[in-house]
Amino acid sequence: MSAMSALEICQRRQHDTHCTYATMHLWIGTNLAFSANPPEDGVEILLFTYA
Repeated sequence: MSAMSALEICQRRQHDTHCTYATMHLWIGTNLAFSANPPEDGVEILLFTYA
């Protein structure tokens, strides 16, 4: 039994986690240049995808 199963934590794809991370940063008003992470994501892509 894995630790995640023992704690009843659902597994998530890495991509889904990235989307949640970006959405949370937009919601709390973090600097957009900081939220556009990894560096290949630009502010324009961040706003187009998540805003």
